[in-house]
Amino acid sequence: MGWEGRVEVGFDVHARRLSEVRLVASSGHHVLDAAALDGVRQVELIDLDDGRYRLPVRFVLR
Repeated sequence: MGWEGRVEVGFDVHARRLSEVRLVASSGHHVLDAAALDGVRQVELIDLDDGRYRLPVRFVLR
């Protein structure tokens, strides 16, 4: 059977750039947590107002 999990990633936006990317809630699987964090860190520019955000990421691997 595959892995499933929900990760919550927090990040701040300043001048359309990400900063302070952090794990808010773990999936219980280090690999899934790391994949979610790495995916968010790859974003170079983001069209959001300055502020603090949370992004839920759901994995269903079969």
